[in-house]
Amino acid sequence: MSTIKHVAARAGVSFTTVSHVVNGTRRVSDSARERVERAVAEMGYAPSAVARALKMSETGIIGVLVPNITNPFFAELTRGIEDCCGRTDYAVFLCNSDDDPLRQARYLQTLLERRVDRLLRAAAAGDAAALAQRLSDAHHRGRRPADRRPGRRPGAGRPRSRRAARGRVHAVARAPRHRVPLGAVGVRGQPRAHGRRVHREMTAIFASNDLLAIGALRAAAELGIAVPAALSVIGFDGIDLGGYSYPALTTVGHPIRAMGETAAGVLIDRIAAGPTACREVVLALQLLMRESTGAVPVR
Repeated sequence: MSTIKHVAARAGVSFTTVSHVVNGTRRVSDSARERVERAVAEMGYAPSAVARALKMSETGIIGVLVPNITNPFFAELTRGIEDCCGRTDYAVFLCNSDDDPLRQARYLQTLLERRVDRLLRAAAAGDAAALAQRLSDAHHRGRRPADRRPGRRPGAGRPRSRRAARGRVHAVARAPRHRVPLGAVGVRGQPRAHGRRVHREMTAIFASNDLLAIGALRAAAELGIAVPAALSVIGFDGIDLGGYSYPALTTVGHPIRAMGETAAGVLIDRIAAGPTACREVVLALQLLMRESTGAVPVR
């Protein structure tokens, strides 16, 4: 295996010159650079990432911590992060906490030990204060149980008592309802759990994410409830999978991949510029009208 000293001997330069050429830390003459680059290519030399990290205090690695990689939302978000990092020569170290605070803490420690340059965390619950607590305390608390509120048409599904979900349901509660009573269906766990709360008195369901909405579509089919003739279903997220459900899911769509790219871009800019003030970037939502919604049926 070739070392930096082997490359230096082949190129007829000092090993510090090879280091400057490989790492771009100092300008060298054109002739010396050409000899070094030719020697690197001929010998197949690859600099040690560990040694470079120790010397440069950078690893070229971005840690990404997501709560559930099986959720298509986080898969699409991670793809956007990877696209941005790939264009800027950063590698991605992906960790899936599986909605487990203890597992998240272990992964966080692993990322710190690997000296990742920065960390991107896709939040599933809690706020900045709660995150700070989890980062500093290995024995942090778990999530609060789901709110459960009996309700009738239309139903508003929420996966757990999360700030994002609460905000979505609250927005529905504030919207004009045209004399249609609003209820909320509490949900814990998998999408099918939401589906089991579909009943024939509902005229519409707003689910706080697309997986719950797809679960509601499945339950409606099992109960023989026609969508959208007898029941409208709308989700929130805009995952690609929603376009392939039957009927295709109407949803309020995030630009998910663009969110990942934007987050990674902001982070990489901060690495290059040094400590800077945090900034908030808001990407516009889009209503994706598909086949799962229709006129309110006459009862």
